[in-house]
Amino acid sequence: MNINKKITLHLSLIEDIGPAHIQKIRSYVEEQGQDLEAVYSYSNFDFRRMGFSELAAETLCNGLHSTFLLDRELELIEKHAITVLADYEPEYPALLKSIHLPPAIMYLQGTFTEMPYLAIVGARNGDRYGYDVVQSLVPGLVASGVGIVSGGAVGIDTFAHEAALAAGGITAVILGGGLLRPYPARNKELFAEVVQRGGVLMSSFPLQAEPLPGQFPARNRIIAGIAHATLVVQAAKKSGSLITAEYALQEGRSVCAVPGPVDNPLSAGCHALLGQGARLVGAVDDILDEFGIERVATTAEQVDEAQQTSLVGFVKKEVYKSEVKIKHSVVQEKKDKNCQDPLLKHCSKPIAITELSLLMGVSEDVVNSILFELQLEGKIQQDFAGLWQKV
Repeated sequence: MNINKKITLHLSLIEDIGPAHIQKIRSYVEEQGQDLEAVYSYSNFDFRRMGFSELAAETLCNGLHSTFLLDRELELIEKHAITVLADYEPEYPALLKSIHLPPAIMYLQGTFTEMPYLAIVGARNGDRYGYDVVQSLVPGLVASGVGIVSGGAVGIDTFAHEAALAAGGITAVILGGGLLRPYPARNKELFAEVVQRGGVLMSSFPLQAEPLPGQFPARNRIIAGIAHATLVVQAAKKSGSLITAEYALQEGRSVCAVPGPVDNPLSAGCHALLGQGARLVGAVDDILDEFGIERVATTAEQVDEAQQTSLVGFVKKEVYKSEVKIKHSVVQEKKDKNCQDPLLKHCSKPIAITELSLLMGVSEDVVNSILFELQLEGKIQQDFAGLWQKV
């Protein structure tokens, strides 16, 4: 690793020092006609002269005088064969480099391929509708040369990554913590497969950084920044997916959304975006139009073109039909209090609604109803990741 990258890495490891601080330091050093290595000789006064506060100047001086964090990070980088890219390097993702204050350092496992990327984001408790939507769109996108980027979370993110792999495509996972602290842990095998199949895991956080809630907005900003367009599939009224969409809009990128059943709370966020002018997606072509890419038919589309070319028709035929059966059984199943005890046993550790539905052999509507009752009784709670756990 050359000296400039090493110093940029060192600065990025100092607590509370971000891209704006690093950019200011590099600009000052350049104006002085110095090499970046000069920062090691700077005093508190020098940093104050750049415009830093007393606290920030002291933080920088203390951070640069200690090499402990840098030495440890360099050891981990070598041990785990991590690729480190600085924002000024040509290998740094081109679109991400163009956003306002891109991360000074990006950590990579696997290979980042420059290609048109679509960010697919949505609810962590995405249901069968969201799964079917993703399955109906991703193969056609992959066949047409589009990569899929998402955040690796349970729900829609996982659906998107898995669909891309199943279609033989490229997918990028942007983590909300360090690469050596993959989150969620249940997706470790998926993440390993992404790398094995030519995709990439990426993070702007130090390798051992825990995936704390406050870091996920920064992760969402990278997802939006690395993609040419962002598609929201199922999102509640207040959702991290809407934050990703907002970042995309700030960078002048396209935002698309899939409509959903009006009585489903997970449709509210998408409908709000559509009301604000997001592009309505009802088929693969709607997305490819945003990229200016001509569609390439998949094998499945050639077999059943009508089903694959109309997402709305597909959903109406398959999902609405299943809703009739679900609603017919909800009344009886909801009354069955015996479902509560087995559900609570499955919630001894954080778990998603989709997994609960599979384990219990009942519909997600039923699981939602039971969870709601248990939450009112104070027996269960939901964490920031949308997972449920017994109190």
